[in-house]
Amino acid sequence: MMKIFVLANTILYKKAVSGGDIVAPQLMRHLRAKTRVYVIGNKLTQNIWRSLRVHATFFLYKNTFLDRYDSIVFAPMKYLVRTVKACSMLISKLKALEEGAIVYTSSDLFPDIIPAYIARVRYPRSRWIANIYYVNDPPFRREGNPFFALFSFLSQQIGFFLIKKRADKIFVLRAAKEAVLRQGFPPAKLEITHTGIDISTVKHIPYQKKRYDAIFIGSLTVARGAFELLNIWRLVVNTLPKATLAIIGGGDDAIIKNYSAQINKLNIRKNIFFIGFVPKQKDVFSYIKASKICLSPRLEGGWDMPTLEASALGVPVVSYQMGKKSIPFKKSLTVVPLYDQKAFAQATIELITNNKKRNALSNWAIREAEKYNWSNIAGKFEKVIYRLNAHL
Repeated sequence: MMKIFVLANTILYKKAVSGGDIVAPQLMRHLRAKTRVYVIGNKLTQNIWRSLRVHATFFLYKNTFLDRYDSIVFAPMKYLVRTVKACSMLISKLKALEEGAIVYTSSDLFPDIIPAYIARVRYPRSRWIANIYYVNDPPFRREGNPFFALFSFLSQQIGFFLIKKRADKIFVLRAAKEAVLRQGFPPAKLEITHTGIDISTVKHIPYQKKRYDAIFIGSLTVARGAFELLNIWRLVVNTLPKATLAIIGGGDDAIIKNYSAQINKLNIRKNIFFIGFVPKQKDVFSYIKASKICLSPRLEGGWDMPTLEASALGVPVVSYQMGKKSIPFKKSLTVVPLYDQKAFAQATIELITNNKKRNALSNWAIREAEKYNWSNIAGKFEKVIYRLNAHL
């Protein structure tokens, strides 16, 4: 039986889960091969995996006093502590094995990468599968909190350096492939992958009782377009004064306070239902299904998981254009030029008011989303781990 150790040490907030945090548990959940999955992380990691009903064995390290604080200022110290703890735990578990194992890093940041790198060096019979979802721009090119931009850039660059040195295979989203190659990664090690959707679950999602004209799902950050969204919605409300927008997402207390202040400043409080963080995926799907359209004004990183989830539920998506290769669908996705808030608002208004066009896009969205079923993506992953396992 194959053994896979998953490193998942980068989740910072209880109420802000990114798409990258979901990929690893969903992938492991849909494996058909006989595998034993071990997850190294903390209580936040375990909560996410269990909410997705993943069968795995958890090796958890205890939180420190730093985890009481949500501010991004504490993130570097948290990551350093987690790196040490995860490294110690992974090495001890591999040392106890008589045979080799596969190490899978769920992010490209150093709390996952450093332990995997050390394990690969110390235990040559182990194999390492890394993940890269997108390449961060240098801090001076990114909007938002400059401290966060610098920290995330440096964290990723440390990870990239070590991945190049020792990773056996690197799974990369198609939209990120060219940027990854420009970072100097060897093409022979790259495997193209996608984020996925559990089609069987989506088909049985009920509606929320309350209905919304539009919905946004994501962390309340500049990169995810959360603040861009508010300016766009102000333009929508100028034309449709009764339009309603549901927002599902979270962040630290300071971000939420700032976000709420921005909503008041734009005088759109009565048009926004801030739902906050929703822990159960089925409940998120239910909110999406109760909305006419989904908005994804993401500013970097290619298309996101909510785009796929909304499409699978038959909810058309309006998104910013970030390169042709970042677009997952040919017929159902409405794309506007990056940073063109007026065009985004106009596209949103048209889909809210034009039932015929919205229904046509809904039908195409469902068809195009089907090819991203998690079972299909997991099948490709299994072929890679079979080949690696054969050489342990």
